[in-house]
Amino acid sequence: MRTAIAAALMLAAAAVPAVAQPEAAPAMAESLTVSGGSSGGSARSMSNDWLIPARGYQLGTSLSYAMSDGGFGDRGLKFSDVAFLRLDGRVVVGGKAEIFGGIDLLPKQPTFTDDSVFEGAHVGARVKLKKWLAADVRVDEGSLMSGLGLYGSAQAGLFARRVMHESLVFQGSIGGSWSPMRFDAGNNAWFAEVATAGDVVLRLPEGWAAFWVGFGFAFPVAHHGDVPGVGAIDPQVRSDFRLGSVYSVVKSWDVYVEYTIIDRGDDAAPRTVLPILDGGFDQKQLTFGIARHFARTAKVDHSDDAYQLSRARREGRDAALAAR
Repeated sequence: MRTAIAAALMLAAAAVPAVAQPEAAPAMAESLTVSGGSSGGSARSMSNDWLIPARGYQLGTSLSYAMSDGGFGDRGLKFSDVAFLRLDGRVVVGGKAEIFGGIDLLPKQPTFTDDSVFEGAHVGARVKLKKWLAADVRVDEGSLMSGLGLYGSAQAGLFARRVMHESLVFQGSIGGSWSPMRFDAGNNAWFAEVATAGDVVLRLPEGWAAFWVGFGFAFPVAHHGDVPGVGAIDPQVRSDFRLGSVYSVVKSWDVYVEYTIIDRGDDAAPRTVLPILDGGFDQKQLTFGIARHFARTAKVDHSDDAYQLSRARREGRDAALAAR
C-alpha cells in the first residue's frame, strides 16, 4: 500500500503544470555533462533545464569516502578508512539518449575487509521521452566483501523534472531493481525493490551552479536465499538522504560535491544488511568530483576568411572616402 501511494505521489508531481520556460540549450552548447547521484543523470544537468544535452561527451572522476558507526560485522568506518575512486564517461546520441558507464576502484580499505581493488562496474542509458520526462536503465556488477563472491543489479525507471522558476526545480523518479548475489560457497540470494526519490534544486542563472537536497525510499517486494554464516536475507524499507552542489561556470569543467546518507538495514540484525562495502549497510558517503566536457562541433570552411576580411576593409575605406 505504501508503495502504491509513493508511486502515485511521484506521478502526480510530474504532471503538475510548470511555469512556462523557453527551450534552453545546454549552457555549454558544444560540450557535455558529469556523474551524478540517484537521478541517473549528470551533475551539470542539475543546473540546467535539459535532461539530456544536445551533443557531446564527458569524462569524469570522483573520490568517495565512506563512514559508518557500525558496518558489516559490527565494525565502524572512520573518515578516510575507505575511499572509492570512480571513473566514468557519458556520451550523447542524437540529442535523444545518453549512454554512460564507469568503474569503481578501492585504493583504500581497512584490513578486515580484504576486498578486491576492482570494486565494480556499471553501464546504463537515459532516453528522453519528453522535454520533462526520461527513462533510465542501468546494470551493475561488483565484488562482495572479503572475497565472498559477486553481486549484480538491474534497474529501470522513469525520471521527471518540473522547472517552476529559473531558480527552482522539482524532480523525482520511480523505478524497480533486481539484485542477485552469487557466493563462492555455492549459495545464491536475490532481492527486488520498488524505489522512489525526489529532489528540490536551487539554481543560479545561466546554469552557473546548483544546490540540491534529495530524499529516497526503497520498498522490498520479494527476496530469496541465504548469506553464508548469517542466514536468510531479510531486506527492510530504506530511506536515503543527499545534499549536494555543482559549480559549472567554466564551460568545459564541472566541480561537484555530494553528502549522502545511505540506509540499509540494522547493524544489530545481520540478516538485514548486505556484504557489500559500497552501500551494503548504514553509512555516510562524502564525494568530491570533477568532469571534463568535450565538444562535437561541425567543421566550418575558413578558406576564404582572409579574402572576405580584406573585402570588408576595402569597402569600409571606400565608404569613408565617399563621405568626405
